[in-house]
Amino acid sequence: MGYFRSKLAVILLILAIVTVGLVSVRSTEAKTGEVNIAYFPLNVCLPIFVAQEKGFFDEKNIGLKVNLIKIADPMVMDQTLISGSADAGWAGMYDILLFQMRTPGKFKLALSNLSTKDHPLDYMLVYEKPDQKIEKLSDLNGKIIGRTVGIFSKLTMELILKDEVDLSKTTLQEIPGAAMVQTLISGKVDALFVYEPLVTIALSQSDKIKIIDKALTCKKIVDPFPNAGFVLSSKFIKENPESAKKIVKALDDAVNYIRANEKEVKLIIPKYTALSEDLANKVGLVWCWKNGEIKLPVIQKLADKFRSPDGLTDRIDVSKIYYKVNYKNK
Repeated sequence: MGYFRSKLAVILLILAIVTVGLVSVRSTEAKTGEVNIAYFPLNVCLPIFVAQEKGFFDEKNIGLKVNLIKIADPMVMDQTLISGSADAGWAGMYDILLFQMRTPGKFKLALSNLSTKDHPLDYMLVYEKPDQKIEKLSDLNGKIIGRTVGIFSKLTMELILKDEVDLSKTTLQEIPGAAMVQTLISGKVDALFVYEPLVTIALSQSDKIKIIDKALTCKKIVDPFPNAGFVLSSKFIKENPESAKKIVKALDDAVNYIRANEKEVKLIIPKYTALSEDLANKVGLVWCWKNGEIKLPVIQKLADKFRSPDGLTDRIDVSKIYYKVNYKNK
């Protein structure tokens, strides 16, 4: 009898531990009840804007309250995601690859922006001067070219220009985003390598600003060029598996909506960015791979291209960062 009582006590203890564990998990989920999603106030995050505006992010659809956190600076975005202040967000593809190299398995990629030759995001701009004629990339040899801040921009421009100019004699000048257009107009740089929506903003400020080339990331690096993506923390996916799937589904639905309603969605952009309605109507929309459309070989090729002592020092296996959601996207 003592044996059976002892065995029963052990069983009851195990059941108690399991029950406490389940209650703890449930109370944590109930206490949390929210998901923080970080975004840039740029049209690269249009699927987030559309998901919010069209109700795809409503709590009844996601199972959690969605809080959107606006982040203006890419470095702040990285810190926000790494620190766990946001459970998910949009980040540059290079930064996502860095996350995997430095903190393997911490984040999973669910969607990806991309630049194509027909729908480019990057442009090389010049400001026309009477005494200077720049019509093609090779004309920039020995010149000063403005670029965005950061190692990704430097590596990107080196890959684009290495066959066109002598990099040892050509200056790649970092310029903060807010100062880029004026720096070009002032003549402090001979050309400017920029992305939408800054291209549309620049062209609206002076009729002397001209495009000499575009889609350079596609032509010179990878075609198409996956420049950014939406990631979720692995911790959030593990703790909230159904809500994680529903968030991705909501963004996929938003991408479908964007593809079918390009004119309408441009009206949403001014609500989340600094663009006026006029400029938002002119800006080129950022194209996006939905979850099931992500092409891992393309992203792998990109990761391999950025292997360097200054960039990705380790080879990244991009298959390990892909969060493939199994659902029927109607």
